[in-house]
Formats: sequence, C-alpha cells, structure tokens
Amino acid sequence: MVGVTVTWGLLVAWIVHDVEELLTTPRFAPRTAATIRRRFAWLPGLALQMVDVGVTRMAVAVVLIGLLVAAAAEEGARTGGRSPFFQVILAGFGIHAVFHVGATIASRGYTPGVVTAVVVVAPFSVWSWLELERVGLIDGYGPMLLLIGLVGIPVSLIAAQLLAYLLLKAR
Repeated sequence: MVGVTVTWGLLVAWIVHDVEELLTTPRFAPRTAATIRRRFAWLPGLALQMVDVGVTRMAVAVVLIGLLVAAAAEEGARTGGRSPFFQVILAGFGIHAVFHVGATIASRGYTPGVVTAVVVVAPFSVWSWLELERVGLIDGYGPMLLLIGLVGIPVSLIAAQLLAYLLLKAR
C-alpha cells in the first residue's frame, strides 16, 4: 500500500497545476486559441471550438474535474492506492502533461498550465507511478491503465466542458 503522499498528493498536485491554469487563462488563452485555430485550421470545427473556452466555462469545468480528482484521491487513500479508479486518474493526470507541452510547442509560446505540467504534474506522476510499482500495486496492468488514462483525458475534458456549458446555459 502507498501512503497519503501519493494518494492525496494527486489532489494537491492537481490544485497547484490548475491554479496556474486559472490565473493565466484570461491573459493567454485567447492568443493561444487564435494561434492554434490558424495553424491547425484542418482540424474539425468542434476541436477548434474546444480550444476557445471562456474563463467562466473553464472555471466551472475545472471544478468538475476537481471533483473527479478529489474522488480518485479519496478512493486511492481508502484503498492504499489499490483502486483502479485512482490509478487511471493518476495515469491520465501524468499523461496530460504531454498535452500541455504539445500545445505550447504548437502555439510557439506559453500556454496556461505548462509550467506546472513540467515541474509538478510530470515529476509527481512519475514518482507516484514508481511508488505504485515499488509496492506491487500495478501487477502487469500498467500499460492497460495508462491506455485507459490516455483515452480518458479527452473524454473527461470534453465531458467537463459540455457539462459546464450546460450548467452555465441553464442559469
């Protein structure tokens, strides 16, 4: 079993990362979205619309994802890291750092969240994953969990954005 540094550390690392995103989105997101739309005009319209997110909708989506991460951290703490739900969310959290770096390269400039993706998300995720392996909690399922985490990233982000859109539209 792993300790709270790994399990609740996921939520702490997520908070640090998303604070950077929330603080920097108002300044950088419009420029980044415009650059990505221009450079990747061949992408489907929906994909291009997803990069153009207002600050309010993003804040609601961040809270929704935060609830998911908090539930995963709690389940991880309850099971000592054995929970597949916790492990998938941890894997997805770590993998999403690559998307931040990719977006920064694609836009050729700073994108919200890239600093903490590199200095918090990636190192924490690698360390945590190694801790899970060290205590024998991965047991050969690592590649499958990583794949589910990889697929789950866009699904959860799109779902959070859609739900945020619907919640804001309803009010």
